[in-house]
Amino acid sequence: MERKTNGDRQSNDFPIWIVWQTATPVELDCGQVHAAGNAMPQVRSLELLAAVGNLETQIAHVHTAITGALEQILVGMQPSRAQLTTLRYEITSATLVAANPRLAATGVVLLDLNIDNLTVR
Repeated sequence: MERKTNGDRQSNDFPIWIVWQTATPVELDCGQVHAAGNAMPQVRSLELLAAVGNLETQIAHVHTAITGALEQILVGMQPSRAQLTTLRYEITSATLVAANPRLAATGVVLLDLNIDNLTVR
C-alpha cells in the first residue's frame, strides 16, 4: 500500500520517524563519542528503496547513512567535549546535509534529523 506524503509516494510500512543510534563509538581526540536521535525520512522512489531489500534492511540502510555522516562530520570537526554541546545544532545540521547524498541513490531523503544524545566516554 502507498500513501501520499507532500506529493511523494511513501510505503505504508516505511516509518515516518526512525530512531537511530551509533553502534560503535566515533573515536575523536576528546574521547569515544556515542550518539542517538531520530530522523524523518521521506521515500522519493519506492523502486529504488525496494532494491535495498526488505523493510528491516531499508531501515538499517538509513541508520548506516546517518551514523556514517555523523562520523564524517565529527572526525572532520574534531570538536572538544564542550563543543559537542555548544555546537550541537551545527553538528546536527551538517550531519543531515551529509546523510542525504548517501541516501539519494536509494530513493530516500531526510526531511529532519535530531541528535538527542551526544556523549563522550
